[in-house]
Amino acid sequence: GVLVTCAVVFCFDIIRRPPRSPPVPYTTLFRPLISIRRGARGGARVRRPSTEVAARYAGFLLQFQGVTLGDVIQARAIIEPPAVRILASSKSKTALTTLEKALEGAEASVEDPVAFAEAAVRFHDQVVALASNDTLIVFATMLSEIIDLHGGPAIKVMPRELTPKETRQSFNAYVQLVELIRAGKPAEAADHWRRHLRAIGRYILEGSGGADTLVDLFG
Repeated sequence: GVLVTCAVVFCFDIIRRPPRSPPVPYTTLFRPLISIRRGARGGARVRRPSTEVAARYAGFLLQFQGVTLGDVIQARAIIEPPAVRILASSKSKTALTTLEKALEGAEASVEDPVAFAEAAVRFHDQVVALASNDTLIVFATMLSEIIDLHGGPAIKVMPRELTPKETRQSFNAYVQLVELIRAGKPAEAADHWRRHLRAIGRYILEGSGGADTLVDLFG
């Protein structure tokens, strides 16, 4: 059936198992989607799924399998460029205007390494979101969340504070991306973003122990 957010449900409505089969803990199957409220008016309540929850569970699986942080960053560099290609191919003026505003936010913080790191995350998020491909958005957001869960917010996984020259170089990469999207050059834009992601990936790995560092969500 269809579960509606905030709807109250009961365990016998959602846990249907064959006779004599062993019970399955509620937390194992439904924790991401169901919360339990105690009391006379309590019960199981449906929660809206989120990429943060998905990232945490995917991260646990990756950690269990011994996946490295380098593997996750490589996957991110594979997933984001197609989003750029879609965005550049759409020639959407609305999307371009939104991306230009994100670019302005990055420019305003280019002299402050901490603020720029936060603005950079927002710019990356906008690039993917504006592609309007829900599947790419979910996977790209999950990978970004896993990287953050592994090492904390973007600025914390950096090996050191960015210099003004380095923040300017990153900002110039954003400017070039916007120009390529504005010019309607999807292949060039995707290639440019792929190179940028690889460079950022190398920098993050430098501060996280290298490409062979195992994904660790427990710290």
